[in-house]
Amino acid sequence: ITALRQAGVCVDACAAIFSYGLPDALIAFEQAEVSLTSLVTLPALLQCATASAQITSSQEADVLCWAQNPGLWPQAKNGV
Repeated sequence: ITALRQAGVCVDACAAIFSYGLPDALIAFEQAEVSLTSLVTLPALLQCATASAQITSSQEADVLCWAQNPGLWPQAKNGV
């Protein structure tokens, strides 16, 4: 976004096929005053994967836990 704006491009929206919806990324879009629209989000993907038995509900919970704070996930997963 910054590079495009520095080149003179007006950036006020971003369209994505998929978004993890990670908190830091959402904050960055908000701070840049850019709206983000995604066709598919991580929670929706996980719901479909769980419903079709591609993953277990425990695996879904693990990924959602990771998505809340990816940098701290190994510690959170191991109870540290």
